[in-house]
Amino acid sequence: MRYKAMQTIFDEGEIGDKMYVIQKGRVAILKKTGSTMNMVAELGPGDILGEMALVDKAPRSATAKTLEDTVLTVIDQEMFEDTLNVLPQWLYAIIRIMISRLRRSTSLKHFYELQTALPAVFLLLLQKEDTHSFEDLSQQINILHGLSAKKLQELMKILQKLELLEHDSNHDVTVKNPEEIEFLYEYLIANTNLKESLLKSEKLQTTLNKDRMRKLAVSLSDNFIDLALSLA
Repeated sequence: MRYKAMQTIFDEGEIGDKMYVIQKGRVAILKKTGSTMNMVAELGPGDILGEMALVDKAPRSATAKTLEDTVLTVIDQEMFEDTLNVLPQWLYAIIRIMISRLRRSTSLKHFYELQTALPAVFLLLLQKEDTHSFEDLSQQINILHGLSAKKLQELMKILQKLELLEHDSNHDVTVKNPEEIEFLYEYLIANTNLKESLLKSEKLQTTLNKDRMRKLAVSLSDNFIDLALSLA
């Protein structure tokens, strides 16, 4: 099958029923982070793409788009299963397990990377200044945890969505609710469950609303997991 340059082969999130072998040309593998598409790999002749969806029937984990005129050999679900039928069942089971673990491990890698960096982000935001330079924050986090500016940008979007800070067009980061950020910081580094942290927090008796903090912590966790999955 022939594709013109900059033509989409498949989109992230769609159900796949074909895999492809590149005979000629180049293909970009793209992951969506927020509203941005980032290229995570470039494939060339002899490379295979789309194979994981045929094995575990999960949605496509990325978008594939040609970088130049490209020729692909297409292997559909029926052809793929006919080939697998000649394999012992135990070998097919191992292949499926490996694909499943690969998907999970990629997401977990990003999850732990973000989880490690988040308390440091909170700690830097709790310094005396109410307004921080995003560039300075990014440099410090990169030195401490190796987190890229793009990933920090996505974290900032989550914290802004939760009304913890403002991130303006000049790339300044302004803290809106330092008490809530302090609670979340203590919650993260204490490594305790949310209920225990809520009970232990002295600030809940004065400046913080218990229901608000419960919803905030849960929402942060949900957004955090979604971000890790989107980066995988």
